[in-house]
Amino acid sequence: MNSRKQCSLFYDPNAGNYLIQYRGNFKEEIDKVSYACGAIITNTIGVIAVNENDLSRLRKDVPSIVYVDFRSGAVLQDISPSYADNINNIKINPYLDLTGKGVIVGIIDTGIDYLNPEFIREDGTSRILSIWDQSINEYEHPEFSKPNNDLYIGQRYSNEEINSAILASKNNQDPYAIVPSKDEVGHGTKVAGIIGARGYTSEIQGVAHDC
Repeated sequence: MNSRKQCSLFYDPNAGNYLIQYRGNFKEEIDKVSYACGAIITNTIGVIAVNENDLSRLRKDVPSIVYVDFRSGAVLQDISPSYADNINNIKINPYLDLTGKGVIVGIIDTGIDYLNPEFIREDGTSRILSIWDQSINEYEHPEFSKPNNDLYIGQRYSNEEINSAILASKNNQDPYAIVPSKDEVGHGTKVAGIIGARGYTSEIQGVAHDC
């Protein structure tokens, strides 16, 4: 059986997406269910997409699910973390030398503007290792579908693809034909800047500007 079950429920705003804990043959069991989808994250943690009124039924049909983490609300925040955590006083201490060099940061947010010069090195290459855009719906936009995509939702773009998109932008070509991921809200880009803006402009430098 294909390890990646095609399922539009992950994109359905009316369906619930839940983290689950499982034991046993979770993937084998849920792939036999027509009204829900699931994917494995680790050997004990997974994710499911199912309409809320089918959740109790699913737990009976997929007995390997031992726990469901119900969703909680999340909102964007305007308070600067660097201000709240007194980061500025740490950065101006010349003896600490905390730049973030060698550190890899993962951010879960609204996306990132990969064309922002704060995330581009002086040689023109991207500091972003990868983008996993879960908002790119291959069912609505099949032109964005990538071969051999093993993700249960969205599309992943590599550093090499991001570099190609940046180069296309410099050559007056459409970068989004290569990497269509956009941060339409802007919150994710701001958070990424707080963490790792390299200081291209004098107004901002990230806490870990060399990450």
